[in-house]
Amino acid sequence: MQGRLGDIDDDITQKLMILLSIQVLLVAFTAIVCLGYLIKRYQIRRSMRELDLATQIERRLGKIPTMSPKRAKFWYERTIKRYGVDAHITMEVGVNLANVLVDADRWLEGERLLAKLAATSRRAHGID
Repeated sequence: MQGRLGDIDDDITQKLMILLSIQVLLVAFTAIVCLGYLIKRYQIRRSMRELDLATQIERRLGKIPTMSPKRAKFWYERTIKRYGVDAHITMEVGVNLANVLVDADRWLEGERLLAKLAATSRRAHGID
């Protein structure tokens, strides 16, 4: 009789261990799903911020020729930080800044910026 009770206790212990391992797996799976959700949410928010910045720059792009040189330079530097020196939008903002500088009788500074942009454009995008 004693042997059967020991077998029953072992069987119950084994089933409890299986239940515990299932619970641990379920908690781990839930944590992974929650972490995946949080990562995706962060990526979406980051993309929205980047899209908002890109939209701001595109909206300002048409207004740069009417801005003060200081404000136009601010947007040029911000575009460099966001897109890098080689990006097409950075080149466009730089050309607009050079035009603003020339219009403000700072033609030497504008000419130097255009020369720098031309060299960067040739290096990054080729002769075309």
